[in-house]
Amino acid sequence: MYRALILLLLVFGHVGIGTTSPGGRLHAKGSDSAAIVGILQGAASQSADLLQAQNSSGNVLAGITAAGALYRKGVNAQQTKIDQATVQSGAMSGATLTLTNLIPAGSLVFGVTVHPTTTVASGDGGTTYSVGDGTDVDRWGAAIAFAADVTLANITIQSPVFYTAATSVVLTCDGGKTFNAGVVRVTVHYLTLTPATS
Repeated sequence: MYRALILLLLVFGHVGIGTTSPGGRLHAKGSDSAAIVGILQGAASQSADLLQAQNSSGNVLAGITAAGALYRKGVNAQQTKIDQATVQSGAMSGATLTLTNLIPAGSLVFGVTVHPTTTVASGDGGTTYSVGDGTDVDRWGAAIAFAADVTLANITIQSPVFYTAATSVVLTCDGGKTFNAGVVRVTVHYLTLTPATS
C-alpha cells in the first residue's frame, strides 16, 4: 500500500480508494485535509456535461455542465440551473459603461459583482459609481468607491430580479461625472428555471 493509498475492487463490484470498506460502488476517502479528494477534468473544448446523475431508466436527474454550472432536472425536462456570466470590460470612458446583454434572458438574478482589474478613475472629480440594468441606475450597487483590487465592498445582493429578456449591465459614474480610466470584470450570478414539457 504505497503512501497508504488503497485501491480495492471487491467481488461484489465496489471500488474503494483510500478505504477497505467502500460504502458505495465508488468510494473515495481522503487522508490529507489539504488535498483534493476527487477531480473530474474535461477534454480540451469540452462540450458534454462533466458529470451526470441518472435514474435507472437513464433519465438525467442532476449534473455539472462543461462550463461548471450546476443543474437539477426532472423526468419531464423541468430544470433549475445555477450559473454565472462574466465579462471583462474595455477601458472605461464617458458617463457610463454598458455591458450589452450580460444578463441572460429568462434568468433570476441574485447579484452582480464587480472587480476592478485596473484602477477606475475620473478626470472631472468623480469618486464613485453605481451598477444598474439600464432601467434602475443603482439596482445592483450604489456609491461604489473607485479602487483596484476591491472585491467585497462592491458586492451588493438585493432582492432577486427575473429578467424575461437579455439585459445589459450598466455602470454609471455618479454625480454626473465621467470615467476616464479603468477596466472591470463584472459577473452576473443567476438561476434559470425551465418548466416541464409534459
